Amino acid sequence: MSSKDALKEAICNTLAQWIRQRPGLKPDDYGNAYRAVQRQVARDKRDAETLLEAVRRRHSLSGKDIIEASKTAFSGRLQLIVKNADGKTMKLIPSDAESMKGRTVVLDFTPGQCWPEEYRAAAAAVLALALRQYVRSNMPKPDGKTTRTHGPFSLEVNTIDGVTEGDWFQRHMRREFGQALQRRWFD
Repeated sequence: MSSKDALKEAICNTLAQWIRQRPGLKPDDYGNAYRAVQRQVARDKRDAETLLEAVRRRHSLSGKDIIEASKTAFSGRLQLIVKNADGKTMKLIPSDAESMKGRTVVLDFTPGQCWPEEYRAAAAAVLALALRQYVRSNMPKPDGKTTRTHGPFSLEVNTIDGVTEGDWFQRHMRREFGQALQRRWFD
């Protein structure tokens, strides 16, 4: 990651810490379902770490892009906030290395049902949406058209390499992340 986007670096480091923290699951709270929940939480951790590394590798995916994704992914319940040294939230988001001096990125998470089961999935959802938007904006240009028919309706859609744009996107993500992760986060 280049030092040009200090905001992205700060966000990725904050998310990495968030993902690595222990969930605090208590067997008494889950009874017979404890092992299943434990596996789910571990899978969410692996997914989030994989997606975080993919975000880090894409140098033109910016910190601002990740912040924008946090506003809608997972119902906007995991917000990324940039704070000044005095603790006040910044209205304008910096991106260059100089403007991040003395500033920090904090996470504000609102759980729905159960924090231990959701916090890693929320991070994965934010990262997946940032990646989705990045890949979609960098897709090859359509090179053809095809007609899709559903009942009495027909629709002409763009194609890339003979498949619809949506199919191209899913294939691309499946090649990069494998079928299981693609289905969980990019279907």
